[in-house]
Amino acid sequence: MANRFFLFGALDQDWHPEDECRAPEPEFLKQRLRNAKAMGLNALRCHVKIPDRLYFDVADRLGILVWLDMPYMEFLAPATRETLRHVSRKSVATHGHHPSICIWTLFNEGWGIDLDDNRDDRRWLIETFDAAKALIPESLLVDNSPCFPRNYHLKTDIEDFHWYNGFPHQNEAFAATTSAFAARAPWAWSPHGDAETRGDEPLVCSEFGVWGLPYRAQILEKDGTSPGGSRAATTGISARPIRTGIETRFRDAALAPCLATSTASRARAGVPVSRLKYQIETLRWERPISGYVITRTQ
Repeated sequence: MANRFFLFGALDQDWHPEDECRAPEPEFLKQRLRNAKAMGLNALRCHVKIPDRLYFDVADRLGILVWLDMPYMEFLAPATRETLRHVSRKSVATHGHHPSICIWTLFNEGWGIDLDDNRDDRRWLIETFDAAKALIPESLLVDNSPCFPRNYHLKTDIEDFHWYNGFPHQNEAFAATTSAFAARAPWAWSPHGDAETRGDEPLVCSEFGVWGLPYRAQILEKDGTSPGGSRAATTGISARPIRTGIETRFRDAALAPCLATSTASRARAGVPVSRLKYQIETLRWERPISGYVITRTQ
């Protein structure tokens, strides 16, 4: 019997302050991946972007697995359908020789695709999965990496799901979702009767994590303003730095009293750590689950 592999991963946005899509220097990127491995991670999920090729070179040398997400689109139209297929084909042709790339994702959380109300979009996703799988038969492919409440799988090599219950009072909700997922809850798959499942796909919690209290001074632009908006590509496939709109989110979450001083931030530093410890232990307790991806490295 083959030994069981457990995925210890982290979501990697791979954004950089000066040049969003490129590390300031090769050694910076190399050290980041070394740090990931030193923390016990064996995989990084490079999220909704194609990184610099150095990323794959370093992962190859360090022995870190890469889960590569395709960039996402705003809307699924004839032109963007072809663009996504083109980007996925080109990514395989350009980077598919890297042994570190073991998992590929076509969509994340249903972004840009209407899974509930458009039967044609669902049919197209299955067809696109089959076409992409033919190019990477030895790799694992995910159709849509889903989350609550209204997106799911149609055909996939990994039955993954995202759930965020990171506040201290949400322990019971996190444990209940974990238990249901380990039992192969039906909500991970299309409710429209058109999913193609084998029933033995590996179960992975591919996004989870906790709230934290960052220092806004380290996130804002040099002039003290909030980071700018989306830099969407003209192709219709886009990617947006997570720091965009940080001031709005702080205001809406009423975090100002917590962030008034650096002392207040440091005093709460142990809370996210204890929550993450609880969530990791909960996931690992459920034997059917084969791995997880923590949100996030930066």
